[in-house]
Amino acid sequence: MNEIGGFFCNEELNENKNNFLKSMCPIDGDMAYLMSGRCGIYYALEDLKIKDKKRIAYLPAYTCETVIAPFVKSGYELVFYDIDKNMKPIFNNELITKISVILICGYFGFCYYDRDFIKLCSENGVSVMEDTTHSMFSRNGIDPNCDYIVGSLRKWIGIASGGFAIKTHGKFTFGLLDSDKNHIAARNLAMSMKKEYLEHSDSDNLQEATKIFWNAEMNLRKVFNIYKSDEDSIKVAEHFNVQALVERRRANYQYLIDHLKENSNFTLVFPDLDDDSVPSHLTIYSNKRLDLQNYLTSNKIISTIYWPINDSVNLESFPNANYIYNNVLSISCDQRYNEKHMQYICDILERFEYNL
Repeated sequence: MNEIGGFFCNEELNENKNNFLKSMCPIDGDMAYLMSGRCGIYYALEDLKIKDKKRIAYLPAYTCETVIAPFVKSGYELVFYDIDKNMKPIFNNELITKISVILICGYFGFCYYDRDFIKLCSENGVSVMEDTTHSMFSRNGIDPNCDYIVGSLRKWIGIASGGFAIKTHGKFTFGLLDSDKNHIAARNLAMSMKKEYLEHSDSDNLQEATKIFWNAEMNLRKVFNIYKSDEDSIKVAEHFNVQALVERRRANYQYLIDHLKENSNFTLVFPDLDDDSVPSHLTIYSNKRLDLQNYLTSNKIISTIYWPINDSVNLESFPNANYIYNNVLSISCDQRYNEKHMQYICDILERFEYNL
C-alpha cells in the first residue's frame, strides 16, 4: 500500500462544469479566482478597506499564519477570540462596537460558530468575512451574513492554484495581477511527479516531488499579492467531481468514527458526523502527538499539524487555542481513499498504545 495522505496529484476531471464555486456567488456579487487562499483574503481586504477606515479585525486565535498575514499587509489592527476544545469560537459581544471586520471559519468542515453573534455584527456595521477553506462543501459552510467569502481548494483536490474570493454585494474594485508562473510550474511539476510515483512506486521521485512542493509553498508565503489563478487551475476548479468528493469523504469519516475504538492516547475532536458537514480530515487531540505522528509516518500514514503556533497571538490570553495548537493532529480521509484505507487507519491507531 502507498502512503495515505500528503499533497494531491493531478485531478481527474468531468467533461461538464460543476458550477460549484459560482453557485456561492449571489447574482449581484462578484467572484475571482486567485493563486491561493491567502491571495483571496488579501484581495478581499484591499477591496474592503476602501470604505473601512477603522480597520480593526477580529480573528480566531487558532488559525494559520497564512490567514493573519493578509490582514497585517493590509494595515489592519488585530484583535483575537478564543476557540473552545470543541472548536467553537468564544466571541465577546462587547467588542462589536470596536471592530470593523470579523473573520469566521468552520474548522475541518464543522461549522460551530454562533450565527446570532455574526448576525448582530452585520446589523451593527461590522463586515463579515468567512474563510471557507475548511467548510466550503458543508451545507452550512457559509453564513448568510457574509460580505466576503474566501478560501482555497488546495486541501481538497489536486490543483496548482486554488484560491478564490467572492464579494456578495457589488463588484471588486481592483483588477488582478498575473499569477507567478514559477510557482504554478513548480506545483504542477510536484503533482505530476507524485502521480508518477503512485503509478511506479519510485520513492526517490516522491522525495523530490515533496521537496519541490514545499519550496513552492514556502516561497508563496513570502511573495503573496492579488495574484490571479492560471487557466489550467480554473479548469480544474470548474470540472472536478464535487459529488464524488462529498460522498466519499463523508463515507470515509463515518467509517472511521464507527470503527475507531476508544484509546487513552487520543480523542476525536468531532466524534459525530451531522447531516450538513463534509470533513476535510479526521482530526484528533493527543498529548503524545509527536510520538503518534512519528508512529503513523512509520506506518505510511502522513498526518498534519494545522497549524504551527503564530507569533502574532499571545496564547497566554487564549488557553483553549493554546491547547489546540499543542495537541491537534489531522489525518487524511479524502476521496483518494476507500474503506480498506480507513480500516487500515483504524488498525494502526488501535495499536498505538502497544507501540509506545
